[in-house]
Amino acid sequence: MQQRRPTKPWSLDLDALDRARILANLSYEQLGRRANVHRLSLAVIFQGRRQPTVGTAHALARALNLDPAAVITFDRADETA
Repeated sequence: MQQRRPTKPWSLDLDALDRARILANLSYEQLGRRANVHRLSLAVIFQGRRQPTVGTAHALARALNLDPAAVITFDRADETA
């Protein structure tokens, strides 16, 4: 039986990335080239069908001149004790 992968303990603010992309007047394809991410991968990420790796999220933020900490939020639920 195949096990489900656990959800990642972080989230990516896709709205902030998309606003920055629009303000930079970049298409998804242009953003993909800057971040070295294939346009089809970008499509599934921005559609919310797949969460990118932290490295991809970091590359997208950097390609848009954003601080990755501004768009990547780590879940602190495990630190309640």
